[in-house]
Amino acid sequence: MMNKLSARWTGGLRFQKQIRLWRIVKLNLSRHGVSLSVGVRGLRVNIGKHGILITLGVPGSGWSYRGGFAWRRNHSMKELEQPQNQEGDE
Repeated sequence: MMNKLSARWTGGLRFQKQIRLWRIVKLNLSRHGVSLSVGVRGLRVNIGKHGILITLGVPGSGWSYRGGFAWRRNHSMKELEQPQNQEGDE
């Protein structure tokens, strides 16, 4: 049975730095970009290039929930190049 199961190590080196701007505001720097975190222990909102991430947690318990909203992607160039019919133009 061990022959059917195989484990493969995947991973990589990460870079992440947080700079505290104010009491509840942090600037997050990483290899992939910059984001801004606002919040207190148990509730944090992170705003970055991919969208908004909200983290709710119970301090000291290890339990947390993460959810968020992705920014809407731009339309493709083909969609932008096609003329759109306006009312009365038929």
